[in-house]
This record gives sequence, structure tokens and C-alpha cells, in this order.
Amino acid sequence: MTKKRSDLLEELEKHAYDIASWRVDHIECLMEKAPEDYPEFAAAAKALDAEKERMIQKLDGDYRELEPLTNAFLTYQSLLVFEVYAQAVLDGGRILHAFVTGELPAKPTLTAERT
Repeated sequence: MTKKRSDLLEELEKHAYDIASWRVDHIECLMEKAPEDYPEFAAAAKALDAEKERMIQKLDGDYRELEPLTNAFLTYQSLLVFEVYAQAVLDGGRILHAFVTGELPAKPTLTAERT
């Protein structure tokens, strides 16, 4: 595909983060409502809470020292997850765009070959 994007792909890119946000929120909600169904998620959440408590105790109860690091870590992880979902959405859009524009020709069906 050329560097110049089609209007269809531009629109898809605008909505990719909305789709990613919805999916991440939905999955996280499911995992929080039924932690027994997602034991690795539940264990990771408990481990993060325990580590944060340990660090707060180490800092003599001054949790404010941890907030910048915690926020940076969560922002990094969130953006990474969002980018993965957004790229998945865009990849699907790129394939569709390639079929629509003929850059990726569709294989003819058996009925089309017989006529």
C-alpha cells in the first residue's frame, strides 16, 4: 500500500482507539467481576497490591513517593495494550482496503472459474 492512505483507512484509524478502549474496558470488567475465572489476572492484581504495600511500608507510609512510578507504569501498560488492539483493528482494515482496491486480489470462486 502506498504512503498515502485512503479515506476509509483514515476513518478506521480514528475509530481504532475507541474500539480498543471498549475492548480493554470490557475485558477488564469481566476479569474483575469473576476473578475466579481469571486466576492469573487475580494473582497479578494481588501481587501488585502486595508489592505496593511493601514499598509503602519501606517508605515509612509515604505512598506519595510511589504514585509517579505507579502512574508511569500503568500509563505505559495501557498505551501498549491500546496500541496492540489498535494495530489489530488497522491490520484488518488494511486487508479489507487491499481487497477493495485490488492491491490484494481475491481468489476466484469455483463458480466464477466455470463461467
